[in-house]
Amino acid sequence: MYQINYRRWDNRIELVSDEGERKFLTHSISSRPLISPNKSQALYLSPYEWETYPNLYLMNLNTGENISLITSTDKQSVPKDTVWITDTCIAIIIGPIFDQMNDGGNVFILDLITRNLKQITEWDYQIQAIKLKYYQGNLELDCYEYVNGLKNKCVEFKKKIAINLYIN
Repeated sequence: MYQINYRRWDNRIELVSDEGERKFLTHSISSRPLISPNKSQALYLSPYEWETYPNLYLMNLNTGENISLITSTDKQSVPKDTVWITDTCIAIIIGPIFDQMNDGGNVFILDLITRNLKQITEWDYQIQAIKLKYYQGNLELDCYEYVNGLKNKCVEFKKKIAINLYIN
């Protein structure tokens, strides 16, 4: 089984084999990897910098296989945050980039077995999820709502979503 190390000083991810061999997963800044509940997989975003097109990756820690789950194909479909729900299901914030008012986006559920991506919020740019947490069957969202379309004024709020409505 592979170990995954996050090098905080340069924000890079290192994969370490049982034999001690080390290799970098990316050549750019990455998010801190999130380990699955059963400890066999890890999720991370890379590149993870302001105004870039990050991709969401899934690393199999048993085999060392690294899979691109969500690629930033355009300015409207950029993965911004993710969280494990189960070993086979994750939640993702996907939204636009390159605009001061687009720190977040809408929330989606991805089934890792079927690759079915299901949108669970349908907000315009004035309301955005910016951070995800999963706790006791609920997705807990940190959100912004921009006031009267002003780019410099927003209200922060939290929202809970019962996840059993969206997963099998």
